[in-house]
Amino acid sequence: DWRTSGCVTKPRAQGNCGSCWAFSVAAAVETYNCQADGSTGYLSTQQLLDCASGDYWGNLGCDGGSEAFTYQYLMSGGTKLESENDYPYDEFQQRCRTSYDGVRLGDAWALHEEDSMAVKAALTHSGPVNVGLSAENDKWYDYQGGIVDWADCGLEADHAVVAIGWGTDSQVGDYLLVKNSWGADWGEQGYF
Repeated sequence: DWRTSGCVTKPRAQGNCGSCWAFSVAAAVETYNCQADGSTGYLSTQQLLDCASGDYWGNLGCDGGSEAFTYQYLMSGGTKLESENDYPYDEFQQRCRTSYDGVRLGDAWALHEEDSMAVKAALTHSGPVNVGLSAENDKWYDYQGGIVDWADCGLEADHAVVAIGWGTDSQVGDYLLVKNSWGADWGEQGYF
């Protein structure tokens, strides 16, 4: 549970904008940045929404996006992710207006889809892992706590979250601990 490191920021709310992809990536990079130099704080989801969208990057702003495309943006030509204070979230896409002063990402890699052993290994040895899931099921909107069986969730990934830990339950086995972007009033104080 990476929250015990003091490097996981509290869950935020994306509001009516389909920017879960930006929140997921920002949350992971926040933790990695804290691990690297001890700095804590929110990084700009608005910068990702504004600057990692469009024809060149492939993300669709408030209509959705890809964590992979977003990491490509962050690893391109000196791009730095600014702080939330310097580039605050507005809940709608705007013109890109970065100052290029912020956190620089050195590297990122993709894990094979549905490889739970690789996800647990990455969580254990590296840090948070961006995860796509199907949130089409009403279970997500009504979720208040407990372990969710992925088999009941749907087939198509349409929501991005960040796994921040894992554990084992005596009845259901291994589970992931996940940070969502629907605010602290949802789920287990923003987590499931």
